[in-house]
Formats: sequence, C-alpha cells, structure tokens
Amino acid sequence: MATKSTSESKDTGRLNIHVNAELIDIDHADEAYEFAAYAFSSDAQLLDSAPLAGKGEAVLSVPRSAPVANLRVLVGPRLDEKTVSFSELIRLGAQETHLRVTERDLRLNLPIKVFHDIWRCWLRSACLVRGTLHKRVLVGGEYVDFPVCNAKVEVYEVDPLWILIPKLPAAVLERLRRIIIDPIRTPIPHPEPGPDDAPFARGAMERVARTALSQAVADHARPLDADVITTLGQLQGATELRYAAQAGSQLQFEQALIANPLLIRPLLCWFWPRLVTTQRVATATTNECGHFQTLFFQGCNNHDRPDLYFKAKQKLFGWLDVYIHAPKPIACHTWWNYACGTEVDLYTSSPWAQTCSPCPPVIGPPGKNRWVAFMGIGVTGLNRVYGASPDLTGATTPDNLGLTDAGAPWGGLMLPRLEFSPALQAAGVRYYRLSWRKGSSGSFLPLVGEVHHYYRHDVATPTGDLPVWSPHTLGPMDVDDGMGHQVPHLFKIPFASVAPSGVWDAPPDVGQIRE
Repeated sequence: MATKSTSESKDTGRLNIHVNAELIDIDHADEAYEFAAYAFSSDAQLLDSAPLAGKGEAVLSVPRSAPVANLRVLVGPRLDEKTVSFSELIRLGAQETHLRVTERDLRLNLPIKVFHDIWRCWLRSACLVRGTLHKRVLVGGEYVDFPVCNAKVEVYEVDPLWILIPKLPAAVLERLRRIIIDPIRTPIPHPEPGPDDAPFARGAMERVARTALSQAVADHARPLDADVITTLGQLQGATELRYAAQAGSQLQFEQALIANPLLIRPLLCWFWPRLVTTQRVATATTNECGHFQTLFFQGCNNHDRPDLYFKAKQKLFGWLDVYIHAPKPIACHTWWNYACGTEVDLYTSSPWAQTCSPCPPVIGPPGKNRWVAFMGIGVTGLNRVYGASPDLTGATTPDNLGLTDAGAPWGGLMLPRLEFSPALQAAGVRYYRLSWRKGSSGSFLPLVGEVHHYYRHDVATPTGDLPVWSPHTLGPMDVDDGMGHQVPHLFKIPFASVAPSGVWDAPPDVGQIRE
C-alpha cells in the first residue's frame, strides 16, 4: 500500500513516487543485474523510469499535466529507453502495482515486494549479446579487417519458426512440399551455364538435374547458395519430414517443418525471404576495437533460443545518422538459434563507415613488461613467412627461406609493423631505429624512409564537429641524446600521448594512407 506525504512544494507541478522494491532472498552475486522502476498512465503511456539503486530504491517523477489519476507502476528488468513499452514489460514478467492518485498527493511512498520466482525469472531470461563490427578493406592486394568504432549497433529479435510457418502462403507451403518430396539432386558441374540455368548466378557454374520442381525453381530468381545446396542433399535422408510432406495434413506438415529448423531455414531464405518481422530488443555502442556488448531479456515464458538480426549506424557530418550495416533480406542474415554470450562478427562494406586502427591481440612474454613485437611486413604477418613462422618451421628449406607461404618473393615498399609495450614509455624509451642487411653478410644499414601515423581529431563546422584524419611524421629524425650528441635515423614510438591531437587512427579511405 502506498503512503502519502505533503512535505514537497505544490509549485513543482510534479508528483514524486518513491519506490522501494524489496527483492526477496536476492544475494549480492545477483546485484550485478540491473533492474528499474517504470510509471505508466492508465492507458499504458510511459511517464517516467528510473534504475533501482543498491537497496531497491528509485524515484519516479510524473508531470501533473499527464493523466495520473490511475497509475501503473512496474518493477522489472532495465530496458533500453527506446524499447520500453508496457506490453514488453508484461511479457518479461515485470511486477505491476496499480496506484490511485488524488490532486492533494504531492509525494507517494510505494513499497513493492518482488518474490524469488519473479526476479529469478528475469535473470534466467537475460541474454548477453556481444560481437565485433568490421570493415574489410583491400590494402596492398590483401584484405585487412578494420574495426568500426563509435557505431550504434541495434539488436533485433526475429520471429521464431513456430510463428513464421503458420504465416506462410499456401503457394509457398505447396512449393516446400514438392521440394521435400522430390528434392533437387546434387548439382552437376558444368563448364558453361546454359539457357536453362538463367535463374542461377552466372558464376556458380552449376546445372541442376530436372525434377518435378523444375518449374518452381525457374519461377524463383534467387541463386542457389552453399547452404541451400547442402540442405537439398540432406533432405534425401529426412524420412519423417518427407513422409509428412507426402501424406500429412497441412497442420501435420507445418509441425514437421517446425521440428526441422536446420533444414527449413535455408529453404525459407531462398523461397520466401520477405517472411520475417523484427522487434528491436537492445542497442550497444562499439569501442575503439569495434567490440560491442549488451543485454536483453527474453521473458519468463519464452524458452526458445533467440533469433537475432543486427543493424548498425554512425553519425555523418556530426548530426546525420546513417545506417552502415543493414543487410537484406533479413531472413538470410539472421543469427538463428543464437547462443547467448557467443561472439558475433559483423561486416560492413558501406563507404560511410568510419574505422579505427586495428587492435592486434598482443601478449607480452611471461614476466616481461618491456617488449617490442614485430608483427609483419606491410600487410603480411610474420606467421606467413618461411623462416619467421613456427607453423612453417617444418616446411622451411634453403630455397623458400624468406618467401611468403604462397612461395612469392618480396618486392616494392615493405614497411615493418611494430607494436610497443606501454611500459617502455614509463622507462623513458621514446624512439627506435630499424636496420637491415641482405642475408647474413655485410653491415646493417638503417632504414631511412619516412614513416607516417594518422590521428583523428574533430573540426568544428556550422553543422557540428566533423572527424578529420591528419598524417604525422614519426621519422627519421636526429635526436639529442642529452649529452650534446645527435643520434640519427630515429623514429618516434607512437604512444597515445605522442598524437598531436585526438587519437591515433586509420583513415576510413585507405587511399589516403601515404604508407
């Protein structure tokens, strides 16, 4: 029962509801999960929300201009503000309390007990989603994955199969019956696609054996991909599914389709990619390495593994949100039966996607905190060079020593890629020099070609701050050793503090990179 107080000023024009949620039998290990209190009007319009503090306390402030005569206060999982709705909270099993308010009420104290079975259900339905957003860029003839930073990733839940199948039009169900009863056999390789192969991608170089489904295939313009071809081969052994397609009623056939999700989903993507609908359940922001992480709640009565679809957007010109990742059709880019907590790798090819410098996983030698890691030559890692890679040790011979794993020789501009321990800066080490020689003979010669590093900084414009990537020369240069002597051919180590402004970064257009 709510208690009333008149200690607050009537001039505020707002009603404050002090919620004290008591989560029965909760222990400290569960406090890492975030819960919140929500105030809705009688017609389920959100008026305010606030996270629960350590002792389950929250203050909801409701404007008196709103219809507050009959309020609905809910305690449940903390959701993204843009996805909060009354129906969604009820679906998740939030604890609801009805509250009658009069004009004289200035403050209400509302104790709410949430029993073990209710809040435990919230925790069981929590699903952690994490992943990395990449942009694959062609650099020097090889593809390099650059992390897409400062992007907002939107997570959508796609309708599960048991909801999708009953929505299928009768014509699509009939096509599925014909495919399952008489599946397309393994494609026969053919050097030239003939006129009958027009529905399929010209690069596929496949001819499909004639079946009773040939006309249905001809009516469908989507090319066969590897998943569909594999599925067509597996259908031969799906005895129960083929029997349901041949002799079962429509309901029995639909139930058989639902019971065989791994076989049916590739076919749905091929036949009916427009089928799915989505609902946004969470958002997250990528960090400097492109990683993102967020949490959403499936609900107490939803025991199905979630099917997730991802979109991502960034700000263009400092104010315009532009989607840089929203692949279509949705059914073909859904992470079906997503295992909560597993890593998702997303790739964008948008020219608007702004990237950051790659974040290589460098682990220093045990017990050593001052190190330099030689990562590669240009875009080629040392793990692909005979004589430098432990994986290629057994295959290294005098004839291929120094060649790449493809047996190719080196040529052109070959700049080394180095990583430096942050502990070197604390030790006063600020510069380095690289020397080389041919084979094992002769004297070492210093590298004297210029090396540039790019830093990203914001420039003010009439429409807002815009990111700009500027080059900074790291060397070579002569440096005073503190005793009046000039040490030649040194390069600055690109510690974070050395950047002239902003942060070290890679330009979104690799054509801007000078080396």
